[in-house]
Amino acid sequence: MAGVKTALFGRSVPNGLFTIESQDFTTGSHFFVHSTTGTDGSAYGSNPETPFATIDYAIGKCTDSKGDIIHVMPGHAETIASATAMVCDVIGVTIRGVSKNPGLMPKVTLGTADTTIVSVTAAGVTLENIWFIANFLNIAKIINVAGADCHIRNCRFTETGGNLNALIAILTGATTTANRMLVEGCYFDLPDTDNTIGISLPGTPDGVIIRDNIMIGDWGTAAISSVGASTRLCMIGNHIYNVAAGADNVISADAATSGICARNLTANTDGEAAGITANGLAINQNYHG
Repeated sequence: MAGVKTALFGRSVPNGLFTIESQDFTTGSHFFVHSTTGTDGSAYGSNPETPFATIDYAIGKCTDSKGDIIHVMPGHAETIASATAMVCDVIGVTIRGVSKNPGLMPKVTLGTADTTIVSVTAAGVTLENIWFIANFLNIAKIINVAGADCHIRNCRFTETGGNLNALIAILTGATTTANRMLVEGCYFDLPDTDNTIGISLPGTPDGVIIRDNIMIGDWGTAAISSVGASTRLCMIGNHIYNVAAGADNVISADAATSGICARNLTANTDGEAAGITANGLAINQNYHG
């Protein structure tokens, strides 16, 4: 029936039967992106056989608060080159990499300028299973979160070499715009000596959850830092190794920050004793070695 949305996608298989496949239930639309086979144009994007070429173009075809899903296909690789090249400005959009295999995991490379970022300005944005790669001298941050209820799940954060790095991987706004942000199941490998913080909370967000991440990096300040008075901050089950020489803190939170810091395994390269400084939080069953 015309106009009826469905979670199923019809595909005509050459020399085979017409098939119906689930693309995950949503009340919104499905769009597909692939850098090699795709084209940014109005006649493309709704079919994995004729996808869009870039994520930002697909975002522009989404509608606020409908639950639209952008499927970034295996092998996708694009480079963004400015602060406006990938702006997640549609409420409730999910940008999902299709393959978890690192060899086929969709990649977004940040290059050309140190101001290049992935910007989240709308509420309810999900970034899932995308590999973000820093490839320029001292990129200020990879993802800037300025929208509430942002979920960053099962993503990878790496850099291509010395001085081709991200000073900060994930940065929230200076106020409460990142309330209820979730960073879950992500992998960070950021060893450049110029890097400062893995996940930075300089403002006063409420209800941020950082859990079950693996973080290896050279962070002169801390792997996770909350210098603002975050409320109900939960840092649970992370495995963190800060290789910065002389860096005392792996997790650092202002004394005015409230919440929970529990079951984190942390280490420093020099074996410093102070792995976690978070006097305002309930601290339980962390291990630092």
